[in-house]
Parts: sequence; C-alpha cells; structure tokens
Amino acid sequence: IHNAYNNINLLKPLGIEMEPGPLEAYLKDDDRTIAQDFLKKNSIKTAAYIFFHNGSSLIKPNSEKKRLSFDTVDKLMKMYLDAGIPVIYNAGPDEWHIPDIPELIILQGQNIRTVGAIIESAAIVVSNDSGPMHYAAALGKKTIGIFGNTDARKAYPFKVKSVVIESDFPCAPCYVDYAQRYFPCKHEKFNPQSETFPCMAAFEPQKIFDETIRLMEED
Repeated sequence: IHNAYNNINLLKPLGIEMEPGPLEAYLKDDDRTIAQDFLKKNSIKTAAYIFFHNGSSLIKPNSEKKRLSFDTVDKLMKMYLDAGIPVIYNAGPDEWHIPDIPELIILQGQNIRTVGAIIESAAIVVSNDSGPMHYAAALGKKTIGIFGNTDARKAYPFKVKSVVIESDFPCAPCYVDYAQRYFPCKHEKFNPQSETFPCMAAFEPQKIFDETIRLMEED
C-alpha cells in the first residue's frame, strides 16, 4: 500500500482510524510573484508548459541511478518542443546532465518554494520518482510518475490525477523497502559505472510523450 497509508496506520494502536486526505503544500504570494516573473522573463504563459524533473538527491548510494538515461531525456525534450509545448527543465543541486537544447528553459538555483510556485503554474508535471513528483501531487497538478527500480504501489502521486509508467523488467521494482539505506540492482546488465539502472534506461521516450499528451488533454 502507499506510504501515506502506512504512516496513517501508525495511529491504529491509539484507537484512531482515518482515511488520509490528499497531500498539501502551501505557498506564499511572494513565491508566486517570483514564479510569475520567471515565466514572464522566459515568455511562457501559465498552464501552457510542462514542468520536467529527472533528478534525485544523493542521500543514498546509487540513488542517482534512478533517473532516466540522458539519451532518453534528450529525445523526450525534443519531442515536447517539436510538438510546440514549452518545457521548464528543473535541474536540482545534484543534477549533472542538462540537455544542450536552446529552446529548453532551465530552472536552477531557486529555492524549493519558488520551484513549487512554478510547478503550480504548469499544465502538467513529468518526473521520475522524486521529491518534486510528490510536491506536484501536493499542489494538485496532473502528474506523470516514472518508476523503474522503485515501487509505484508505495509511492505513486497520491490522490491526484496521474499516470504511472512502470518498468516491465521482471526484477522491477527491487527497491520495495523505503527504509533501505541504498538502492540495489541485481540485473545482469547492471554496471556500477553506468549513469542509470538498466530498467530506467529502457523506457521509451515515445511512451512517456504519448502518456503526457493524453493526460494533458483530459478534463
């Protein structure tokens, strides 16, 4: 079950049973003003762009490998842009791959509340399993969640309109205990020196693109 249910179930020994509500995030007017200034500077209209995130903190060994491959990201960005959809590419502090695509708008060096305000103004958020994906859910945004080695059953975008894209590898997900202190991989093609896990490298850009467009067009 989702981690939100696991957390709320901790109250049962106290005789408290309840259904968890949606995630919540609160922004200030100043956060929204900074975000709108950023959009205006880059000539982007509210609700007319994709917010894309493919990062991960480095808090656990191998956590950087739960990102889509750089090649997949580059191809996907070009597909969005060729379709006439602006993209804001969120590059967190631990990000080392930023596509060299002039039309791409890079968001970098902003505090988390400003990032939240830019998420709030997006048409849709496309992200690997990461903090910004859950931030998007907390802000009520349509979300595409991409899960390879991590367990979508426990961490899907909670109580928000979303599409979960999971790996079809028989060994996925392998990271099923979110208390584990590292990200394992026993796939025969796993190379510790590679940029990502084999399951994350196998996602097709066309699949992600098609699901993005479909969810964007849903009421």
